[in-house]
Amino acid sequence: MLVLRILLLNLLCVLSAAAQVTISGTVRDSLTHQPLPFASVFLANTTRGATTDAQGHYALAGVPAGRYELAATYVGYRLKQRPLVVADRNELVDVSLPPAAQQLAEVVVRPNPHRAADYQRFLELFLGTSTLAKQCRVRNPDAVQIDYDPERNV
Repeated sequence: MLVLRILLLNLLCVLSAAAQVTISGTVRDSLTHQPLPFASVFLANTTRGATTDAQGHYALAGVPAGRYELAATYVGYRLKQRPLVVADRNELVDVSLPPAAQQLAEVVVRPNPHRAADYQRFLELFLGTSTLAKQCRVRNPDAVQIDYDPERNV
């Protein structure tokens, strides 16, 4: 009886090991077809995931048979998901990610019209107004960044 239990246990271990496959492939840009290094590839709602190598290749090993949602992401690209049925053989799944259209808000850079007055106030507060303070010199005044708020006096 003990031998039969050990035999059944070994059979279950072999069958469960045989039912696990590897999902592999390459993640590419959908426009240029260039590989995307270090993209994230994962099976949604599981803990299985991988990162592509420098050539965009990935491999998810030891995946049990079943239905999954394969997802791939990369900074600056839209998330791509596709259904996947894993049976008893390794799967080769290449993924093409479309670039995400992103528009940043307009940035306007203007000089501070009160820089000289703000800098003078900084010198008075930082160095003081004594005779010795008036002898001090700041060697790099352009490197001093001042953000003065007159409403809060800070």
